[in-house]
Amino acid sequence: MQPVSIVAPPEIVDDSPKSPRRRRLVALAVVVAVFAAGAAVALPRDSVRTVSEAELAAELGIEIKLAAVSAGGGLVDFRFKILDAAKAQIIFDELYPSIISSGGAVLTSDLRQHGRTICRTGETQFILFANSGTAVREGETISVEIGDVRIENIAVQG
Repeated sequence: MQPVSIVAPPEIVDDSPKSPRRRRLVALAVVVAVFAAGAAVALPRDSVRTVSEAELAAELGIEIKLAAVSAGGGLVDFRFKILDAAKAQIIFDELYPSIISSGGAVLTSDLRQHGRTICRTGETQFILFANSGTAVREGETISVEIGDVRIENIAVQG
């Protein structure tokens, strides 16, 4: 007797860009990439000066718009408006921002993995930080360091 092979009919899989399955896979890939790019560690912060929002705008050409915990607490979404594209470009080219939690944990994001970002005046940009161990929580305040500049008491939303 000859072996009989049974072939099941192929499943219909919707891999269109709008399919829920594809969206979940893309979201998962983004979360994994962000976690790989940054981590929460306690580091000493020397030679950093605290500035006001007006000084931040004058020096780096940005205005902070939002700091929020997202993705079930696994990410911190940091958004800022570009007031002066020429000044703000350095954030993406050389001065990679860090978030410091109220408990002292430092969250970093390696923007070099995102390719070159071109700043345009009036745009709102965002950076996602991996929130390892939920170092940053909704309702607390954080500091953001960009190069040798620190802005403090930024309220974290949920």
